[in-house]
Amino acid sequence: MKKSLLIIPLLVFGLVGCSEGDTTNTQEQTNTQNQKPKQEETQVVENKKEIVEFAIYRSDSNAENLIKENLTAEIDTSSQKIQQEIAKESILAMVKLLKTSPTNNQQELYSTIPENVELLDVELTDDKVLYLNLNEESMYIPGSTGQLMFMDSLTKTIFDNTDEELFNLIKFKVEGQEVDILGDLSVKDGVKR
Repeated sequence: MKKSLLIIPLLVFGLVGCSEGDTTNTQEQTNTQNQKPKQEETQVVENKKEIVEFAIYRSDSNAENLIKENLTAEIDTSSQKIQQEIAKESILAMVKLLKTSPTNNQQELYSTIPENVELLDVELTDDKVLYLNLNEESMYIPGSTGQLMFMDSLTKTIFDNTDEELFNLIKFKVEGQEVDILGDLSVKDGVKR
């Protein structure tokens, strides 16, 4: 009989202890659950897409002049993005627009970027240099006039649509390696604004 009386208080104490432990765990779980949404809330970045107009420069039918055409693209301008990231996304969009078929019906305009030439990446350095990383096909743009029109329309489009505080010099890479010559053009010193 004494043994059973001793067991009952132990069982009661054990149950109370367990329930108190469970309450603590439940409170900890509740606190953890309450904290999770707060952490997730700080990680959520609202995407803010804007339609941005760019001045795109294309070749005329004689490959003598660049003609401005205003085109639009959707750019992510979230407040969380820094100005350099927005500029990079904008430059990629500009080059994509340069490759599209011209929309100006009053004049014959031509894209200066051959279909097989791709902009792989854009890099902005702290010393205000913009690197355009092109694919290997950019080394083989046919004809000196074609190469000049490519270079002029590309750099004029980028300079006219970007802030000079971000960069004032464009340099070129091909497949990640800095180059001194692009086709027949010397690009060792880059192109200044």
